[in-house]
Amino acid sequence: MIGNLALGLYSFVTSLGRLFVYGLLRHRMGKGKEDVVRWAERRGRPSMSRPEGPLVWVHGASVGETISILPIVDRILAEGVNVLITSGTVTSARLLDRRLPPGAYHQYLPMDVPLYMQRFFNHWRPDLGLIAESELWPNMLMAADKRTIPVVLINARMSARSHRRWKRFPRIARSLMTRLDLCMAQSEDDARRLTELGAPRVTVTGNLKFDVPAPPADHAKVAALFLMPHRPWASPAGAAANARCRPRMSACMWSIPSAKWVCSTVCRPWPSWADRWSITGVRTRSNRPSSAPQSCTARMCIISSIPIPASISIRAHAKSARRH
Repeated sequence: MIGNLALGLYSFVTSLGRLFVYGLLRHRMGKGKEDVVRWAERRGRPSMSRPEGPLVWVHGASVGETISILPIVDRILAEGVNVLITSGTVTSARLLDRRLPPGAYHQYLPMDVPLYMQRFFNHWRPDLGLIAESELWPNMLMAADKRTIPVVLINARMSARSHRRWKRFPRIARSLMTRLDLCMAQSEDDARRLTELGAPRVTVTGNLKFDVPAPPADHAKVAALFLMPHRPWASPAGAAANARCRPRMSACMWSIPSAKWVCSTVCRPWPSWADRWSITGVRTRSNRPSSAPQSCTARMCIISSIPIPASISIRAHAKSARRH
């Protein structure tokens, strides 16, 4: 009861703040964070008509989530069902313009204002909603629940930090989670946290991002990136050192509960600017994962989260970059 009242209060406040949201959209549009041509979609006004027949609505917040749901979109289209994909960023929209398969349509997800969500659902009338990861907007879920649209949280995740925050308001969390018909979690920990918050049906399916095929790329351009002069190791001295180390490049593989990771020991000087930035995908000796073997003594480790088939065995070589 208290949870439903809190969600009703949220809906009322966001309705009163519609003018503020409108101004926020205009401000973001001036900074290039909103699509100037299609910004009406963020207010629930569609830019195209609904296709005939059944329609599955799939939502991914940004680029990462959008890429992870593309294989699912292909499978749904193969069944002869139309797909509406929504996202919230200009970058993801540009990506979908290039990679969206025929029979799928893209729209921006409206801001979480009751009137905007009403316009969206009244026009598109989806038969099923698939939401990627943790994009749980209260007005969106309440509007779908009011229209008895089944909603499934796919590739669902719930970090320990977000779980602690939601636990401060358990009744609100339960009231929101019960509007989900199914949660397909990335891991056992995610499933446990979602269940504790009140999700009625939770199953573990793994991380969809590991099933995404490699994006299209020009191999010649990718190879040319390693020859760009601004890279710290592209100098003559750095290139010579890297050439000497290449024969002794070692690799080691260790197991992490949800996936297998590869740590490649690369004999390259650690760039000084890297100490001032948090670089995604890079681990140094000082913050090496606890599960990494002690034989990893490289000055720089590039971590890849691409799963390695079990048939491939990579031995940990004793030789490393100690001389450099």
